[in-house]
Amino acid sequence: MAYCNRLLLSDLTEGFQFLVIIPTPGLRRFVWYSVKSTGVVGDLVQMNASLLDEVAGFFADSSLPMLPDVPDLEDASTNKSFSPVSSTSDSIDTEVVETNAKDLRPGLRSRVRSKSKDAQRRSMYRAREKKLREDLRRQVNALSVKLELLQKRKASGVFENEGRSSVPLSMWKALSIQQKGARLEAEAEYHRLRAAVEVRCAMITDLKDFVRRRVTEARLAQEIFTCTTTTFTAKRARLTSSDAVLYDAFSQQLDGLYAQTDKIMRDSSMDSITDGAMMFRPTRKTQHNVEFFEYAFKQTTPLELSQARCALWQVAHMLHRQEGREVYKSPGYSDDPNTIALKFHIGSHPASSITLSEHIIIRRYDEEDRTVLVWRSLTEGAKSLTGMHSDKTGWCILRSFELGTIKETYVRQVPIHFSRTHTKEDISKFTILIHRSSEEDGIAIAQGLAATTRTV
Repeated sequence: MAYCNRLLLSDLTEGFQFLVIIPTPGLRRFVWYSVKSTGVVGDLVQMNASLLDEVAGFFADSSLPMLPDVPDLEDASTNKSFSPVSSTSDSIDTEVVETNAKDLRPGLRSRVRSKSKDAQRRSMYRAREKKLREDLRRQVNALSVKLELLQKRKASGVFENEGRSSVPLSMWKALSIQQKGARLEAEAEYHRLRAAVEVRCAMITDLKDFVRRRVTEARLAQEIFTCTTTTFTAKRARLTSSDAVLYDAFSQQLDGLYAQTDKIMRDSSMDSITDGAMMFRPTRKTQHNVEFFEYAFKQTTPLELSQARCALWQVAHMLHRQEGREVYKSPGYSDDPNTIALKFHIGSHPASSITLSEHIIIRRYDEEDRTVLVWRSLTEGAKSLTGMHSDKTGWCILRSFELGTIKETYVRQVPIHFSRTHTKEDISKFTILIHRSSEEDGIAIAQGLAATTRTV
């Protein structure tokens, strides 16, 4: 009966009207019940008892079961399981049978319809909010798992590259450092080679000027020698000045040639050469349209490295060349114990008047475990071979080997011809002479080093 009292929908001066819900199996029915009152609205409190008695009598006359007691609004506010909205909106289905429809007033029908729509909107809003909370909760869980995985990978120093591979960060750093070092080394090599090329170009220009000047001076000397000795003496002074220019040009190249020693020896295939062969036959090659001859040979000695160093430097003075021998002396060479500049003549044989003149400068580089000799020389023809030249560059390494030392020598010789008036016979003679002189020098140095070994 308390439930019916809460469903009071209107209280007019002419009476009270109640909306009573009568549950039946499979159907809910709405019964509109009116109670007439002769009193006024102010007498509502005194009429409650009689009003409730009349409602109870109505249910008794209708032979319908009484509705269960429903907690009051005050009790519902403290009961979490009870929802006023759901109890009023969810219990009323959309399909109802209205009884006494004529007794329902238009205002009452509109209010019932409005409450039903509000309940539906609240239900839809709660469902939407619930779904949004569930989606956000799932997203938070997924992001938390991803964050934890990224933190673990960062702590271990491993990152994923487009999902294809996992590479340690330290490996990338090592590779980048290695590539940077290689790039810097390549740049340094490029600058060094560029500087060497510039020096080489300048040397070639100076050498051409020197050779042309020497050819011109040689011709003038041959003509003037028949006239007066005084003029010939003046010419010899000019030759001495030209020698200084040549030696200075060669001296500037030696340090650069020394830096190329290891590369030259690797390119010459020195490891494949037989040790101890006293055969100094040249090999003819062509590189960049330039024809040249190369010599490569080895020699072993039982001497220790310190003894072999002294012996090698002594035989490098080429004391076997005494004909026309001159030692070039200047403040830059006489004060340096590791550099020597020589000039001497080379004859074909005693009965022949054909001779060669050679200018050579040799420098020694003593390292901890080896000694390196580098030299440059220019050989020029005389008399009928005037205008024919040979440019020579040589490297020699002396190092410890097994129970003694080993000497490895490589020589590159480039013929230069500035005149077109020479015959094939003259060119052949000149070529034979320079090869023979190179062989004589190699044999003399090898024999001198072997003789030092026997005296020790």
